[in-house]
Amino acid sequence: MFDSRHLIFAQEYKPKELVEKLKGFVAVPNKSMGLVLQGVGDRFDYFYDRLWQKEEVRQTKLVLIGRYLKVENIQLELGNNLSNLFGDI
Repeated sequence: MFDSRHLIFAQEYKPKELVEKLKGFVAVPNKSMGLVLQGVGDRFDYFYDRLWQKEEVRQTKLVLIGRYLKVENIQLELGNNLSNLFGDI
């Protein structure tokens, strides 16, 4: 089964500020499993990994590798879009 998601950002694309790789776990609301998210360039994959443990804190943890990344901008954009992006899978 294939699916696609996209993000639309308000700012212009700046090639010097580029995410090359992304990997991590997403805490999707109302899901009992953590979502593994990984991507290189414009190719992304995601799947549900395992059940959350009772004592485990449900939180999204992402590692981004790229050039000239601005943490504040990434947190703002992802915070505004993650629930829309993964809320229905």
